Amino acid sequence: MPKQDTFAKTNNLMKNPIFLLSLLFFSFLIQNVSAQDKSSVKIIGDPDPWGNKDLARLANWQGIHHYKVKITGKSLNGKNYSLIAKEFWNGRLKKVDTLFNSQGSAYFGPVKGDTLPLTMMASKKSERSLRAEVFFDRVSVYHDYLTTNSDDYSMRILDRQKTELEVGKPFYLFAYIMPYEKDGNKYWCAVESSGKDIEKWGTEFGLEHYILYEMRFF
Repeated sequence: MPKQDTFAKTNNLMKNPIFLLSLLFFSFLIQNVSAQDKSSVKIIGDPDPWGNKDLARLANWQGIHHYKVKITGKSLNGKNYSLIAKEFWNGRLKKVDTLFNSQGSAYFGPVKGDTLPLTMMASKKSERSLRAEVFFDRVSVYHDYLTTNSDDYSMRILDRQKTELEVGKPFYLFAYIMPYEKDGNKYWCAVESSGKDIEKWGTEFGLEHYILYEMRFF
């Protein structure tokens, strides 16, 4: 019996509908995984930002909040970025401030490489005010806020370890919150991890005041 050449074998396979469907699915899967790897953005928080237990204790005693994060992803290279602060009072958005925008700035430039490291520090300055400052490699930006007279404010990292962040879409990076109070107890984590709409925390948990920090790469 004559041998079937390679072209003939391939031609017969291409006529097989199961083979064609498998080939199309495999091609789609490869393209999808490649695209996800390219566009995936992660927020990684440093579990020990002070690097020293005594400094950490002193900061806690003084009410100083300190977080280091790295935002990583191949799609970040060459992108500009901005950070805005949104203040909510009694469940309503009252003020929006642009803290920085790297586009056209003499101090900030586009992301170089696939990682943007930054540090956030905040503490009460007085009974009715606080200061928050964001540090980058060479520059920093600070902003002062009016607050309640409470000492229960706490800075939180949001969207930590999320991989579905998208370039071009804003996301919340930090929140400076007051606790949810019930039966004489105070709960910060109950607010942060509630899964509730972050912009409705004021009405959901009775928070008099809190600040959200929204970042965007573009």
